[in-house]
Amino acid sequence: MMLRYTLITTAATLSLSLVILGWMFWREDTKSEKQNKSGNLSNHENYAGVFGMARSPISPRSRAIQKRQPCRCHKIAALDECLPFLRTDSISESDAVEQNIILKSQYVLTGFSSAVHFSKFDIKPFSDLVNQHLLNKQSCEMSAAALTLSRVREQVNLQTSKSSEDELKRCEELILAYAKKLAEEKDCRSLQALMVETRPFYIAVGKAKASKLVRNLVDISLTIDQGKDEKIVLVQDCVEWAASNHSEFLRRSLQARLVRLYNDVREYTEAQKLAHPLGNELKKLEDRELLIEVSLEESKSAFYLNNFAKAKCALVLAKTNSNGAYISPQMQAAIDLQSGILYSADERDFKTSFSYFYEAFEGFIVTGDKAKAATTLKYMLLCKIMTNEASQIAALLASKEFATVKGKPIDALKALAEAFTTRSLKLFQKAFDDYKEELVEDKVVATHTYNLQKDMLEKEISRVIEPYSEVELSYIARLIGMTIPPVERALATMILDKKLHGCIDQHAGVVIIYPSRSSDKLFKHCLTIIKSVAKTVDASYHRAQLHIK
Repeated sequence: MMLRYTLITTAATLSLSLVILGWMFWREDTKSEKQNKSGNLSNHENYAGVFGMARSPISPRSRAIQKRQPCRCHKIAALDECLPFLRTDSISESDAVEQNIILKSQYVLTGFSSAVHFSKFDIKPFSDLVNQHLLNKQSCEMSAAALTLSRVREQVNLQTSKSSEDELKRCEELILAYAKKLAEEKDCRSLQALMVETRPFYIAVGKAKASKLVRNLVDISLTIDQGKDEKIVLVQDCVEWAASNHSEFLRRSLQARLVRLYNDVREYTEAQKLAHPLGNELKKLEDRELLIEVSLEESKSAFYLNNFAKAKCALVLAKTNSNGAYISPQMQAAIDLQSGILYSADERDFKTSFSYFYEAFEGFIVTGDKAKAATTLKYMLLCKIMTNEASQIAALLASKEFATVKGKPIDALKALAEAFTTRSLKLFQKAFDDYKEELVEDKVVATHTYNLQKDMLEKEISRVIEPYSEVELSYIARLIGMTIPPVERALATMILDKKLHGCIDQHAGVVIIYPSRSSDKLFKHCLTIIKSVAKTVDASYHRAQLHIK
């Protein structure tokens, strides 16, 4: 009985072993057939590497678990990054069933996300997904030369509130591409017609996206070199349309853009008229981000109207709201720039202004705005000149932080610094003639022009009379290149301010310069000791008198 049981057990074991060996040989044959069919599994291996999937065989238990809960693959930023590997001919149906591939893709261009589960029934939807993405990419990369207003109008008319997100996104990309094409061609009328023709699309896309799209179209339109009246009419028309369609957020956003446009075209009075009521409305709504922008523009317009008190109040409001809300580095740099301008113009505190300008410069460098960074550096150099530190400008510009910023604003201040260092009025006037836009037309520099000319004239007079003890006024005027009356007034001011030790002999028409008073430290120290000894003797005398009495 025991022998029979042993034989049966041995036979069963051998049979099971043969079945297992046969199954293993069948698996190897199946794999070789796959390799022969595909020719090369490199694409499949690349596909597995992209999604972090292992190529090792999967146990039956693991396969059963994966069927209930599929493995999670890495989320990719764009499907087109791995399109060379995503081909149905490189992944067989059995591999898809075995691996239970889950593809989670997020489209950057279309904003569409989906998950596709591969089995023997859904290889086809995967290829459809790839083809759909390729079509979307081709439509987004459409050549701008092929776009026309009629084609854009046709696409806009096809969109309704029931359109998919993908279709709306493609239409939006089409509108922006055509707008950029018109901006490059400087076709203002076609751009205005485009903004009118696309208004039905704003209703289909929703108020939030419509506001962003309209703002982008307005910004693109304002980049074209055209008359200021045309720009103002364009934005005003958009504001009226937003108000008529009860799109209050878009209206306020466009009005804020209109305030900035008024400042750009130097219509500062109009900017003040619009900024004040808009700011009050934004305060009630507690829209801090837009309120900061409007307050900053109001401060700029008030500064250009020489209303420094109102400019400071508006700037304080912008700073207060910026402390309670997140603002972009670009906006923070603009606030620091305006703070430095007001400190230098109103309070003439050039050291504090230099600190604000330095913070603004760092902000513009971080955001990549090199034009405003150059303007800010120009104001920093102006502060150095106003504090009689023009000799430090060369070392400042040679530093690593400022060496990369170049342009005409920097060259203008370098010319001014050279004139102040050499005390040459001719170089000073030449700098103003050569860089008229950067020095004369700039309100910030023009605010200090009178003081700059006054300081430069004093330096020039000091350089001329330095070797003499007595010199004629006519000689000074001839060397400087000016008439006698302004030179005489400048000399009188220098004498009253104790910048020059001397007097003017109007009868003889000469300036008499007194020798500079040399300070003798030993004499002053001895005089202090004598005064202290005298006080001690007086005190001792008074005490002696009290004791005698």
